[in-house]
Amino acid sequence: MARASEIEARWRKSHAGGHNSNDMRKVAWTIAAILLFATGVIGVMNGIRELGDTHSRLQRSVNVAVLLYGVLGIAAGIGLVRRRHWCVPLSIGWALTVTYAATVASFAYSDPTFSNGGTIAGTVMAGLSTVLIGGAIVWAARSATRAENLSRAAGADHIPSP
Repeated sequence: MARASEIEARWRKSHAGGHNSNDMRKVAWTIAAILLFATGVIGVMNGIRELGDTHSRLQRSVNVAVLLYGVLGIAAGIGLVRRRHWCVPLSIGWALTVTYAATVASFAYSDPTFSNGGTIAGTVMAGLSTVLIGGAIVWAARSATRAENLSRAAGADHIPSP
């Protein structure tokens, strides 16, 4: 009976704030993996399909960035699902290329001279929003691959790595 009360005490301690931080990390890890895979697949598909549709160097650079974040997203997603430490630098690279592509595409395809006043606002907002999303993904990757979190994950519905 002492074992059951010990388990209950640990459960109450971990759920004292209304949520379990391990559950929150697991949700962040899952969302990050899905976003990396989804943007990766979309990036590779769009990057290949739009290779010949660029009309300027800026547009070509966006296309290269889309292909690059596609490859990085798929690779980082695989590393994140397997909880490998190398997924963190790949996630950083993914975040940087997504930010570049979103920021530059916002003016490269519509107003490369910034003659329209809304172009600057759109470019800044595209950059800020992708930096925030990229930062969250990198945080999730770092959190999921920390040594102290790996030992917890081994016993908590984690897909084991071979």
